[in-house]
Amino acid sequence: MTREVDCGNPGAIAMGEINFKSPGNSTQFGSIIQYTCRDSMFHIYPKFNTTYTCGINGEWTNSELGTETPTCLLACGEPSQPFPAQFKRIVGGRSAVPGLFPWQVLLTVEDKSRVPEDRSFGSGALLSEYWVLTAAHVLCSQRRDSTVVPVAPEHVHVYLGLHDIRAKDNATNRSVEQIVIHPHFDLRNYNNDIAMVKLSQAVPIGDFVRPICLPSPQGKDSPKANTLGLVAGWGISNPNTSLDTSALSSDLDTVLQYVKLPVVSQEECKASYSSRNVNYNITDNMFCAGFYEGGRDTCHGDSGGAFVMEEPESGRWVAHGLVSWGGPQNCGSQRVYGVYTRVTNYIVWLQSHLGIGMWW
Repeated sequence: MTREVDCGNPGAIAMGEINFKSPGNSTQFGSIIQYTCRDSMFHIYPKFNTTYTCGINGEWTNSELGTETPTCLLACGEPSQPFPAQFKRIVGGRSAVPGLFPWQVLLTVEDKSRVPEDRSFGSGALLSEYWVLTAAHVLCSQRRDSTVVPVAPEHVHVYLGLHDIRAKDNATNRSVEQIVIHPHFDLRNYNNDIAMVKLSQAVPIGDFVRPICLPSPQGKDSPKANTLGLVAGWGISNPNTSLDTSALSSDLDTVLQYVKLPVVSQEECKASYSSRNVNYNITDNMFCAGFYEGGRDTCHGDSGGAFVMEEPESGRWVAHGLVSWGGPQNCGSQRVYGVYTRVTNYIVWLQSHLGIGMWW
């Protein structure tokens, strides 16, 4: 006599639900279940058929994952407001409406050990409920003896869901638990200019606070030349405001701005900087964006802010770059492009700190 196979209750997953597909919520041999995420702000990972069948060995089994269960991850790259119908024609800066860049983060730093002693700010992009992506130089302190160290977490404050910089009290704000600077960041040439900030508490995900997507590591040459991306910030439209704005002052736009920029070929990027008096070093960890003829918005932005591009297939927005540096001429001069950290080169490093599975 063959014993009756019963797989028992399937394993639960955080933010997930189990839908029984067999009559009577059966868990016996041949029964079928399906995992889903209970909230539209989460999606199943990996993206595969989430149906499991009770097998002869008494385990719930999926055709691709075997007995491993899926995970519900935060959905990403989804603005809560649609972009204006004509946004693709924008050349200069434009004011954003709340919810258009829900991943945009303002970072303020107040550290008397920095040179010069001052309050500074930068931008970042939310990756998850706990983690923010930004540029390393935003969070590095150059001491009076010329050594470079990360600023202490207690000197950094994070504002999320912020639209008007005058209304920070209305934004979600968090202190910082941990700062992770890329171990090979070089302040002399801004190579490996990337860092992560871990928040002291999880942030609530909603219409005005949502994470950005990260790219796949397979696209080593991304972003491609002549493709278009968007950069948002509070310092992108003032011609006298540099990438390293040192204070939250009247020089800044009070309402979040954004600009559309084309990616420049790596050859033109290197040539434009090698032709200058100062020896600028464009590495493969960097790319340029902007217009040859210049213009007030071609290399402005809050340092650490994300250069985002829309995925044609999914319609989600992906962080391909981080505002890093530009110069030496005034921003907007002819052939002076903004230089961005190439995020694709750091996916494995980012994944190791985020503590989640592969998303590609």
